[in-house]
Amino acid sequence: MEPLWNSGMVGRDIAKRLKFGEPGKYENLTPVSVYNYRMRFGFPKRYDRKHYPKRYKYGRQEEPIETEDFVSLVGGLPNLTFHQRRCRAFNILGFYSFLRQTECRSITRSDIVIDGDRMRINVFRLKKGHGISREDATSPIILRIYWTLIPELEEWINQFKGDETIFDISATTAWKYVKKIFPKGYPHYYRLVGITGMCDNLNMTIQDIKSWTALHIITIDVYMSRSDRYVDRASDKMYPKEG
Repeated sequence: MEPLWNSGMVGRDIAKRLKFGEPGKYENLTPVSVYNYRMRFGFPKRYDRKHYPKRYKYGRQEEPIETEDFVSLVGGLPNLTFHQRRCRAFNILGFYSFLRQTECRSITRSDIVIDGDRMRINVFRLKKGHGISREDATSPIILRIYWTLIPELEEWINQFKGDETIFDISATTAWKYVKKIFPKGYPHYYRLVGITGMCDNLNMTIQDIKSWTALHIITIDVYMSRSDRYVDRASDKMYPKEG
């Protein structure tokens, strides 16, 4: 018998065939609902992710942003209330650290050590953490206090103690915080900008990038494909300037 997901049937008909409740319940099924039903009944994830990608109504922002422009945009955000200051601090951490929003939201005050001009953040890399302890899946990010806007981040951090989470927010709120600055932005935008910039920087070695991001070399290669660094170098080697 041919698998249902290869039968060409629409989602609501698949749900009916699975006899999951009354047929009338599925007259207005959303793609997310169909995805959840398929996961419950063991349908392959790769099928659903291919047919139900994340959609962006106004497109996604792919162009990187310079530090000066980012500082100017953050400066335009209000900082009067607790939530406004948290929004600013979240964007500052994302921009300078290149962390995923899930990693930013998992950081506690005890994960941060400030010593002189050095802010060490021990980050639990969630995608590396399946099946191993938090300690084994933790790697550091080191920010410098003299970097622009980092003192504001330090001020935000210092109001927390112990195991308090410095960004106790949902994934939806994290998304909204980024969109306060970039209407077409998304939480991984800072990661894209940061790592692509590292790949473009001739002073950065692959080991430097690997140490900072804690990414596998294969993943780093994906980000490198978005930069012009090695293409420029290859063209210079093929046809060097004379004289």
